[in-house]
Amino acid sequence: MELIDVDTAARRLGVKRETLYAYVSRGTIASHRAADGRSSMFEVAAIERLARKGRPRRATQHGAVDLTLETSITALADHSLRYRGVPVAHLAITETYERVAARLWQVDHAPWVALPPAVLRGGTAVTPVALLRQMCAGLVEHPLTGDDPLALARTRAPNRAEVAAAGRAIVATAISGLPAIGEDRAARLEVADGVVRGSIAGRLWPRLTRRRPTPAAVRALNAALVLMADHELAASTLAVRVAASTWASPAGVVLAGLGALSGPLHGSASAGAYELIAESLNVGPQRAITVRRHAGERVPGFGHKVYAATDPRAALLLDLLDEVGPARTMRVVRELIEAAHGEVDRAPNVDLALAALAHCAAMDARAGEFIMSLARISGWLAHALEEYEQPPLRFRVRAAYTPE
Repeated sequence: MELIDVDTAARRLGVKRETLYAYVSRGTIASHRAADGRSSMFEVAAIERLARKGRPRRATQHGAVDLTLETSITALADHSLRYRGVPVAHLAITETYERVAARLWQVDHAPWVALPPAVLRGGTAVTPVALLRQMCAGLVEHPLTGDDPLALARTRAPNRAEVAAAGRAIVATAISGLPAIGEDRAARLEVADGVVRGSIAGRLWPRLTRRRPTPAAVRALNAALVLMADHELAASTLAVRVAASTWASPAGVVLAGLGALSGPLHGSASAGAYELIAESLNVGPQRAITVRRHAGERVPGFGHKVYAATDPRAALLLDLLDEVGPARTMRVVRELIEAAHGEVDRAPNVDLALAALAHCAAMDARAGEFIMSLARISGWLAHALEEYEQPPLRFRVRAAYTPE
């Protein structure tokens, strides 16, 4: 057994000595007594496993549940994000959303074909996000994406091919179920290896805006889908993994994720940032922030519980939007970022970037929420696949009863 001292182990993990000792006290890693009887030593193999898994983070707020799950999907650090070991910043500008989804699911690329409209349950949904939730509720009972209510209960979890086929169908059907508000044909997507026709980003464009697409704008939409595909164990992803541990169908786990994502502190947060940008365009960034501060309201679109500094997804998407314009919109967004830095000392997060994309593309205030919801389906299903391979029903958190 090869051992290393505490300083070497801390450097390998990128943490302080005190943090490493905290891991020991929490049982995350074991220490060994050195020959001098005083110093601590650590097993090299254990440090390497922890480094590959990603160091555990403290709960982000008082009373939060500190839960660590192993995953090989997304590695998240203060200034970077990787899918299956590849920097997301690279994937966002070189790959289509569909190929990134195939990478997350670890399957070969295949066509994304919508299910016929007859399989969808009717309703009164009036926004794209509401329509997506309604559609997924119907797809829970479709044999390709869910479970046939007339068939016997499954005796196994869905396999990788079934999950990938369901994911492609859910996303494609969600887009085809939206009415076209622009020219009803898919926009062309230009990526590193050429022009892609019929891409998910290209199909989505005329469903969210009347504005004619430009190559830069469709690239930005595709990048947003890639950037939002997964974000490690966000609240909605944990909900998905809990559902998957019961062997819920692909549509069932997506529906669980959509429920968690619907909260104003999660998926719908970009709508608040959209309004902030709209006010900034009208009365100026400083005034828009000051009004919120005086009212005791949070300034939306800034700060993140995971990233101590810049949200790398926001930085990349905002840079792409500089090529999209309009120039005045992006100038005001940059001025808003400067003003917020002085007022709240927080960097922009991806909610602000999604809101900026919606403004630049003449989309409505809820567009960012829909883009995030649709994109996250690929990541949710990747996590469901991991969970299907675990012992079922492993999430049984015990309650500490406290009488009133």
